[in-house]
Amino acid sequence: CGYRLVRRQRNSDEQLHCLSKTKRNGAPMTRVKELLLSALSPEQLVLTLLEAEPPHVLMSRPSAPFTEASMMMSLTKLA
Repeated sequence: CGYRLVRRQRNSDEQLHCLSKTKRNGAPMTRVKELLLSALSPEQLVLTLLEAEPPHVLMSRPSAPFTEASMMMSLTKLA
């Protein structure tokens, strides 16, 4: 299930809320926000997406090798 993503999204919303408080205090928000948004590398993002749903939902042919094209098709189907 997508619980991990929902939990991470909720945590990032809380972090952004804390950042908005920081902005009111005069601290540079743009640099902190950039650091938070770049916290996940592309590989970590893909792994997070793969963990969010069972593989049989993501891929129509689980025995086939996972390629960039199959990843794009999986993301299109999920959207």
